[in-house]
Amino acid sequence: MNQAFRRSLILAGIVAAFTMTQAQATQLAASKIPTVVAVSCNVRTFARDAKILIDGGYKVEGVTPVDQFRHTPHVELVARFTR
Repeated sequence: MNQAFRRSLILAGIVAAFTMTQAQATQLAASKIPTVVAVSCNVRTFARDAKILIDGGYKVEGVTPVDQFRHTPHVELVARFTR
């Protein structure tokens, strides 16, 4: 099956967020996928991965914070990148 992908979702847990998403962002930056949605639980790794995607030609279409755990300071980020 030789099919082109039109979208990708990066979703990593807290442990994987530090290494896995960097590798994924690097591969996606080199791909021709037009839309990437990233979900991150860590602002620092999100910024690192967003820079990789932007340097690879993506534009940030929007970032939404999600206060999923109201009784903690923890916030998830959801962002859409397009080229």
